[in-house]
Amino acid sequence: MELSFAEASGPAELNFCPCDTAHEKTGVPKQEFSGAAGSVLILREAGRVVAWAGLGSSTGLKENDLRRASGIAIRKLIKAGQREICINCGIYSGFAKAIAEGAVIGAFHFEGFKSEKKEKTGLERLVMSGLDEQERAWASEGAALGEVVNRVRELGNQPPNIITPAELAVRAEQYVRRSGATMRVWDEYELGIEGFGGHLAVGSGSVNPPRFILLEREVDPSWPTVAIVGKAVTFDSGGISIKPAKGMEEMKLDKMGGLAALGILDAVALLKIPVNLVVAVCAAENMPGNNACRPSDVITLYGGKTVEVLNTDAEGRLVLADGLAYVAKRFSPSLTIDIATLTGACCVALGMERTGLFTSDDELASTFHEAGEASGDRCWRLPLGREYSKDMESDIADLRNSGSSRWGGASKAAAFLEHFKGEGRWVHLDIAGSGMPDYALPHMEGPATGAGVLLVAETLAKLFGR
Repeated sequence: MELSFAEASGPAELNFCPCDTAHEKTGVPKQEFSGAAGSVLILREAGRVVAWAGLGSSTGLKENDLRRASGIAIRKLIKAGQREICINCGIYSGFAKAIAEGAVIGAFHFEGFKSEKKEKTGLERLVMSGLDEQERAWASEGAALGEVVNRVRELGNQPPNIITPAELAVRAEQYVRRSGATMRVWDEYELGIEGFGGHLAVGSGSVNPPRFILLEREVDPSWPTVAIVGKAVTFDSGGISIKPAKGMEEMKLDKMGGLAALGILDAVALLKIPVNLVVAVCAAENMPGNNACRPSDVITLYGGKTVEVLNTDAEGRLVLADGLAYVAKRFSPSLTIDIATLTGACCVALGMERTGLFTSDDELASTFHEAGEASGDRCWRLPLGREYSKDMESDIADLRNSGSSRWGGASKAAAFLEHFKGEGRWVHLDIAGSGMPDYALPHMEGPATGAGVLLVAETLAKLFGR
């Protein structure tokens, strides 16, 4: 998609308006268009399409109000057949970055695998008007970040017979080329030699063996090192503790944490955030094969901790534990962030549009929350504590991978991971809902959302500058 800047022109024009000026701006009755948040009015005037995106109240407007309105309206205009759209930013030009971001994310469409290819109806050209030089730079950055998110979504929507752990390692090479990172990949033999017991256990039932994918982007030795560890279970059947058939097709999205980690690498390079970045993608396929890990098995993770496996569907924490322990030992990062579609319990607590945030660092929690509100990739802090960690203790091993009950399941999973975080600051992000919501969002096509990319990029920019 081409982005350009000009005065309002072209076959379709998009404008924004709040409730209090909806009638004045559009000339239609409030019953037809109230200007409520999420509403869109499409008019045809002298052969042109003129659209109005409602913003709700005119007071207290924030970046995400414009981001969502832009995405919702762009989606409706594309559905109406528009392939070239001009956004008239007007008095909202200060939100140019968010408007462009929302438009690019809203315009994304996964083409899929139909044998009869239809004519593409996606957005070909986006024009933004009413912007000065600085605002155009913001808009260009927002559009580029939108493309970062869309690349993650495109890869996330791919089916598991195509994106296996080995193929994911191949696709990660694109991130090496764009970011200037270096990459190493551990195959199943190297994982065994070096003691990545979590990866081996989770991947043992599949014909597609696991991979540990490590990307390093070191720019300046004097800069702090940040590690991003992502769960990339390319398909999660649950293993021997098999999931119900209903909804299992969604488990191709259990790789979204690892893909978000790759997207964060792109975003950090794009924004020129002064950190050295380590990205660990923990890739495996969880299947109930004849060599699969069994409930009651005891495994040894990277670094030597032993784990009693009570539920093979609590697999994500096992591969993440390997990754966390490795980056802690090898790099001693000042900040480690792990990200995963980890627990249904997080969805029960927060729904499908907020990421669960776990950390013992109050300052970090506050910065993440602010970044989430600014980026629209929102999060909410959930608790850690002894009442959760004690339920992850095993009678026969150092830890067990599942608690005695389902209560507080998201916090118990975080408490398990806390054992492997190393000495630096640590944040765990559970995107089980936000990364793969089970209902359609008005401002973007599903099912993959790319949750976590904008949240972490905005947080790192706040912590370390640009």
